[in-house]
Amino acid sequence: MDHPDWPDALHARLRHRRDVVALYPIGVDTCLKVTPLAERWELPCVSAQAQHLAACNDKILANKLACEAGINVPTTRLVRNFGELVAACEEIGYPTIVKTISSEAPVCGHKALLLDDADSFKHFFPAWPHEHQALMVQAYIEGPVVACDFLADRGRVLCSYHSSGLDTDCPDGTGMVVLFRSEPANSALETALADFVRATHYTGPGLLQCVRCERSNQLYFIEVNPRLSAGIEESVQSGLDMPLLNLQIALDQADNVSPAYQPGRVSYWMERDLQGWLRQRGQMNLRQHVRKLGQVIGRLSKCHGHINWQISDPLPACLAMLRMLRSGFHASRSDTTQKTAPDTTQQAVTRVAGSAPPTHYPLKDVHPN
Repeated sequence: MDHPDWPDALHARLRHRRDVVALYPIGVDTCLKVTPLAERWELPCVSAQAQHLAACNDKILANKLACEAGINVPTTRLVRNFGELVAACEEIGYPTIVKTISSEAPVCGHKALLLDDADSFKHFFPAWPHEHQALMVQAYIEGPVVACDFLADRGRVLCSYHSSGLDTDCPDGTGMVVLFRSEPANSALETALADFVRATHYTGPGLLQCVRCERSNQLYFIEVNPRLSAGIEESVQSGLDMPLLNLQIALDQADNVSPAYQPGRVSYWMERDLQGWLRQRGQMNLRQHVRKLGQVIGRLSKCHGHINWQISDPLPACLAMLRMLRSGFHASRSDTTQKTAPDTTQQAVTRVAGSAPPTHYPLKDVHPN
């Protein structure tokens, strides 16, 4: 979609396909580009409304909306230069998080950075990253991340799906969640969700993420993604077809929505797990490769289903998985004496926040005002 003529190409395609009843963009960036075009062409678009896409993609504005909805927000500072960045980290205290304003613009290659102390600050920020005009510095709340996918219509929650992340693709618990479990509805999160949807008159899909403070037991807002989560296939396997309901809402066909689903179902995102293995293989020794292989086998044995494939899929899908697995394991046969895993001190410095580790928000004992 980087080509300047893609809107004209899409429009021409739609003129020849009169059977297309709606556009279903995937990903926030694609939704931001397609939604205004769909409105211009008077074609239903299966996404959040344009104003909600823009608001949720701006973390400062999203925090403001959460505050107006009565949801707690961690202490946050907007900084525009190196001096303000230093001052904000010192004011809030370490450990702290540095985030980008938009999810589409990474900082130091990551969506968000965990800074454990002044040494980790110096490691990542010897100077201001000039590709950014502004950054967010946010206090850390220790406690589990709670999240739910939801579908809403004009300020009313139609259904929600709660799940937890059991494992990620990284050994230290950061990275992408690859093992999910459907959970019963969290009453406190349901209340926060209803307040946010009502206050913003939200319509469309979304993913609300909060962290529950271990000391106060209160929820604190992390973000709302104006889309369903990448692992939403698990909701289908659990009996709640949210992607289909999303389409029905866009077509005004969402009658008698049943919000019921089966808690306790475990789904595995094997492809993403193998991709994470390949990405880290240069930093792993033989023992760690063997341990990773054991993790993959263990996750396969405990899951009820898979996020994006089935064992009955055509042979190329299975072959692709086997090739990824073989490539990762063959890396263990290379010269393991040249590559060893980073020590725990370095891992503590380079942990990444924002990818929702399985049980804890990856920061420590800083409490917001």
